[in-house]
Amino acid sequence: MLVIPLFTSAIIPEKVFVVVKNYDGKVSKKWISVEDKTILENLMHKLIETGEFDVFLPVVLAELERYELIKDADEIAEEIMEITDRNFAEMQYLPFIFNAFCLIAGYGSNSWIETPASILSIFLYSIMNKLLSNSFIHSIMETILFYIYFYSLFIPKTYLPLAGWIIAKEGKVSTLGLFGYQSMGTEKGNLVPPAIFILYKFVGLAITFLWREREETYVVGAAVAVFGG
Repeated sequence: MLVIPLFTSAIIPEKVFVVVKNYDGKVSKKWISVEDKTILENLMHKLIETGEFDVFLPVVLAELERYELIKDADEIAEEIMEITDRNFAEMQYLPFIFNAFCLIAGYGSNSWIETPASILSIFLYSIMNKLLSNSFIHSIMETILFYIYFYSLFIPKTYLPLAGWIIAKEGKVSTLGLFGYQSMGTEKGNLVPPAIFILYKFVGLAITFLWREREETYVVGAAVAVFGG
């Protein structure tokens, strides 16, 4: 008698790798479900679109604490809210972002944070190209600045006192602070230059999802000053 074995295949749930970086350099990494990723993204988008930080910020932090990606969500919320004086001006709509003592929330596809060291190396490189072009010293300095730049990107990020958030593809950033509510989106396309936002004395989190060969970073917190576009 021919016996045909019956095979049952277990369906492995799809997972998303998430990295959460705190402003003081702490990094948490974990696999979460696609459903949990969707919950977090929906909350962040509601925060970004509405600017209702009082409503959605505590919920976002509570979800991150539930996934054990942060600790002391209430304490982090207090640190973020302490930067603002809560006396917000009327909403303003500008073609760029310029705000102070403000809450900030945003996301960016193919985006990354430049550290103070990497920003300084870019600045020095641009000056060097103007003053020391086509010389032996130029070649040496170029190599040194190259290593400083990439080393600063791979060490744990520290967002104080200055950081540059670069968004290469689509994204949106909203702020609520001394100069009111300001929000702007970035366009998608290879020929469109990246958007750059300078964050001065940032307190908060950067949440990066790595999934299906895509990388998307969400930023939520507060800053003494934000400028860019």
